[in-house]
Amino acid sequence: MINKINKKGAIEMSLNLIIMLIIGLVVMGLVIGFVTNLVGQAEQNFGDLSDSDKLELDNVMSEQGIFAAGPKTFSIESGGKKNVFIKIYNPTSTAITVAAVSGEILGSAIGSAGSGLSMSATSVDLDATCVIKVQSAPVTIQGKDTQSVIATVTADTSCNSGETFFLTVQFSPTAEITKTETLTGTIIQ
Repeated sequence: MINKINKKGAIEMSLNLIIMLIIGLVVMGLVIGFVTNLVGQAEQNFGDLSDSDKLELDNVMSEQGIFAAGPKTFSIESGGKKNVFIKIYNPTSTAITVAAVSGEILGSAIGSAGSGLSMSATSVDLDATCVIKVQSAPVTIQGKDTQSVIATVTADTSCNSGETFFLTVQFSPTAEITKTETLTGTIIQ
C-alpha cells in the first residue's frame, strides 16, 4: 500500500515539473522575443543613418558638457531634409522625458515648456515664403544618463539656394540650468 502512494506522488510530482518547465520555456521565449524586438527597433532607428550622419552623431556625443548639438554648420537642399543631432545629459537623479518637437520654426520657437527642449530658427536673408520645419521623437533620459536626440530639419521647396538660417536649440532640464547651441544652415539646390 505504501509503494502505491509513493508511485502516485512521484507521477504527480513529475507532471507538475513538466508543466512548470513548459510554462517557464514559454515565458523565456516571450522575454527573448521582446528583447529581440527592442534591439531590432533601436538598430532600425540608427540603422537608417548614413555613414556621415553616424560620424556626426559620434562627434556630438563625444563633446564635453551636459548639452551639445551639431553639425555646427550644415547645408540642406531646397525641398530636402537634414538630420541634426543633440546630446542631452540628465543631471538630476530622476528620469526626465524630452517631449517630441514638431512644427514650423521660422520666426518662432517650438517645444513644450515642460519638455526641457525647444528649437527656433531666425534668418537674415530667407525669403518670406521659405518654410523651415523640424521634427524629433520623444526621449526618456534616466537620471545621470546621456541620450541622443535626432531632429530632422526640412526646407520647403520655396527656399532659395544660398539663403542662410540659424537654428537655435535650447535645453532646460531644471529652472537653474539652460544650455543653448546655435547651428547655421544654408539652403543649396
